[in-house]
Amino acid sequence: MIEDTTQRLENTCFGNFCIQGECLSTGICVLRFLAVVRPGDREWISKLLTPLGELFDTFGSGQAAIHKGIPVSYLLMAFTDINNDETRRLIENKKEWLLRLLRQGWITGKLSNGKISEMDTYNLLYKYIIRNALGTLPEFKNIAEHNIC
Repeated sequence: MIEDTTQRLENTCFGNFCIQGECLSTGICVLRFLAVVRPGDREWISKLLTPLGELFDTFGSGQAAIHKGIPVSYLLMAFTDINNDETRRLIENKKEWLLRLLRQGWITGKLSNGKISEMDTYNLLYKYIIRNALGTLPEFKNIAEHNIC
């Protein structure tokens, strides 16, 4: 099943660095899949990681569950799964932004009227995702020992 899936992904646009529309999010899924089933396939991982990393580098300050069409939490999980020099560089570049999100809480969404839902204002799962991404950096190697409150 893994081999069949891998072969199918090799022939899709989202399995080959397309960052247009829905392919963007689907490419992150492919990246996470490769991190598990083909962690040594540096060329394919790099082909997907490079354009996503370039977009990630452009993220500004503020809080967002989806930034420039990218589900940030899922991208951070992909970076954590891959955990190579490039993903650590990307996380290092956005370390202050991620730390701010970790300290302040991550606003997960707004209601259709533009107001923030009180029940959906802070999502602890996102804090764990940020913590785990930061934990790939040497200076934060022990961060996983800390609980999120």
